[in-house]
Amino acid sequence: MILKSLRDFGGCSRIRTYDPLIKSQLLYQLSYAPHRQPQASQGAEGAEHSGFPREGKRPGPALGAEIVTCDSSSFVLSLLPQREMRAMQLMFELDSSPVLPNLRGALLKLFGPQRRESRPDPLSQLVHSLISARTLDETGWKASMRLHDAFPDWAALADASPEKIETLIEPVTFADRKARQLPTLIRVIQIRTGGLDLDFLADQPVESAMEWLQSLPGVGAKTAAVTLNFSRLDRRALVVDTHVLRVTKRLGLVGRTSDAAQAYDTLMSQVPQDWTATDLFELHWLIKGLGQRIYPTPRQAAACAH
Repeated sequence: MILKSLRDFGGCSRIRTYDPLIKSQLLYQLSYAPHRQPQASQGAEGAEHSGFPREGKRPGPALGAEIVTCDSSSFVLSLLPQREMRAMQLMFELDSSPVLPNLRGALLKLFGPQRRESRPDPLSQLVHSLISARTLDETGWKASMRLHDAFPDWAALADASPEKIETLIEPVTFADRKARQLPTLIRVIQIRTGGLDLDFLADQPVESAMEWLQSLPGVGAKTAAVTLNFSRLDRRALVVDTHVLRVTKRLGLVGRTSDAAQAYDTLMSQVPQDWTATDLFELHWLIKGLGQRIYPTPRQAAACAH
């Protein structure tokens, strides 16, 4: 659970959370009035918030938190980034399962449905995913389009020079390394499959398809899941990028030392059986949206601490 327990002791007095920052904020608020129910009041912008005193500097480098309403079954938690002067409210029911549907439902209220109008072929998605790794989305898309304009047939990449590829995909992160990986990637796929058609992955179990893709040069769990889920293969694979990994660690959904592959396995074990590939596509973009708006990167957190 995101917040594990709520002990009803004079209203809201004991809350346990995986996130030490959120925990410190809650304890900070509750320390003013540990035995009384918060009384709602109106903020400057008309948003309801708790009646706890607001004076003093809030602890924690980049995230504030406070109880807004509370009863024995549910609560609203306001996350207050210091760099964004606004609150976003997420509601979760306590002691209910599974967690991911509750998280998805809460984020849908904030961001709305997330759907993709078109799906590329799996090889094009694979190439784009490799290029855009650890790169801003807009920068990655522009680099992919420049590369595709120069090589409409991906097979031609097998004989392309890394220098030419690097010129086309800059300024993506690690452009020189990716420029060396792309020709090798194409050649390996050609050797293994006799061509460049990856549609056969649609008929394999998702676990087998993930393993096959991750055996390719430069392909990790995130790129493999993107290829399966974002392309026309339309497979049930949750994409765990840096935003999703950071947020799910902060929410306690995965281990704090998990890498993308470990987080993928943990999160997929929590996915309801009736969820489709489209549901997982939506969950990825909802959590990513939360990460981009609320949860700071380590660099941002460090900046806020000084």
